[in-house]
Amino acid sequence: MNIDFIADTVCIRSYIAKRRLEKAMAAFPDVVFDITAHPLSFLPPDSYAPYRLTPLSSPAERTRGLRNKIEPLLAETGIEVCFDRLSDIRSPLLSQMLIRHAFAEGRGMKTLESVFKAFFTDGRDIGDLPVLLEICRENGVDEESFLRDVERRDAAPTFFRPEGLRCAPAFLFDGKLLISGAQNTDVLIKMIQTAALSEREGLISGSF
Repeated sequence: MNIDFIADTVCIRSYIAKRRLEKAMAAFPDVVFDITAHPLSFLPPDSYAPYRLTPLSSPAERTRGLRNKIEPLLAETGIEVCFDRLSDIRSPLLSQMLIRHAFAEGRGMKTLESVFKAFFTDGRDIGDLPVLLEICRENGVDEESFLRDVERRDAAPTFFRPEGLRCAPAFLFDGKLLISGAQNTDVLIKMIQTAALSEREGLISGSF
């Protein structure tokens, strides 16, 4: 089963969604899953160059603002967040490029976990190239290929925007069933069941 995971590397709800997806997939040991993560950004295409975020709009401030709401979800998924030490990164785009490379090389989910952990748990700047190269080495991602794209401004990732998508995180099952938000594990299990059943019985036609 193909699952497109639309995520933002500096979105704590995307991290929660990843953990819940992994738990949902574990309920189907006989199903082969092909997961691809896609960056979602509302920045215009010419914003690949470093930009400055205002303090109130930074990923760190947004995460701290959600603390009371998400702490129960963090406990459920086993995620640790260093709220007081989160880095005020300048741009998430390099980390999104790394994720694209990692999934193309079959090392995506492990690398995505490392990127989330670096930012949310370790308080590291995932807009900093040396930090991302270290993550490359930890996960066996081709550093030279990643660096070639970093050096080419026209190689910034294409942002994934299927019809009906309004936010990250979101999941697209077999290119046909779309659900947005950090849905709980039971909901994701039902989505996998529905996608599998619909595919077998031909109940779904067309795709995004």
